[in-house]
Amino acid sequence: MPGYHARLFVNLENGLEVVMLSSNPSATAFTRKLMSLWRAAYLGKSLEAIDLTVPDPLQVENAAEYEGVYQSGEKCIQLSAEGSRLVLYASGKRVELEKRGEDAFYAALPEFDRFLLCFGREPANGEGKNAVVEDWYGEDWYTNSRYSGPLTFHFPEEWRAYPGHYRAHIPWEINNFHIFLRKGVLWLVRPKGDEEPLLPLPDGSFRLGEEPSPERVRFEQFI
Repeated sequence: MPGYHARLFVNLENGLEVVMLSSNPSATAFTRKLMSLWRAAYLGKSLEAIDLTVPDPLQVENAAEYEGVYQSGEKCIQLSAEGSRLVLYASGKRVELEKRGEDAFYAALPEFDRFLLCFGREPANGEGKNAVVEDWYGEDWYTNSRYSGPLTFHFPEEWRAYPGHYRAHIPWEINNFHIFLRKGVLWLVRPKGDEEPLLPLPDGSFRLGEEPSPERVRFEQFI
C-alpha cells in the first residue's frame, strides 16, 4: 500500500523467515542482521558474535576528501573534516552531515533539508586519484579550487521552461518529483534524493535514465 513497506527474508537452507513491516523507508541491512540472529538461535549457536549495532550516519571515514570552500555564484559553503565527522558551514551555521550513499549527504539545516548534498570527482593532477571537485544541491552547483572543467554549458533554450516541482495522483508509483537544469542537463530528482538524467530523444521526449530504460518524460501545455 502507499506509504507502507513490507519485506520477506527467507533462509531456504534452514527454512527460516523474517517479515518486516514498516511505515518508513525499510532498514534492509538491519533486517538482514535480525535474520542472522534468528538463524544462530535456531541452530543453537552463540548469539554474542551477531552484530546488531546500527551504523552511525555521522561517521564519515574519508571526511578529509570533501574539505574545501565551494562557490556557486554568490553562494558559498565550507566543508571541514573534524575527526571522522564532515561538517558544513553555511550562512554562519554549522551542521554535521549524515552519510546517505556514495558521495551523498543530508544536512539538517532549513536551507539544505529538501535535497541531498552530492559530490562529484575527477582525476587529480593525472595521478589517477579521484579528487572531490564539485557538489550540488538541487539546482545549485558548487565548485572548489580543484575543479578544472568547463563553467558554461550549452542547451536548447526551451529547456528553461521545464524545471519545477511536479505532482501526480498516482499513489502506486512516484507521485511527486523535481526537475532541475544543471550543467546543461535536465535531472529528475525523486523524493528520497536519488537523481536520474533526462536524455533528449528525436521525437521531443526524454528518456529517464540510461539505456535500456523504457521510461519516457514529455513536457506539454506551455503557458
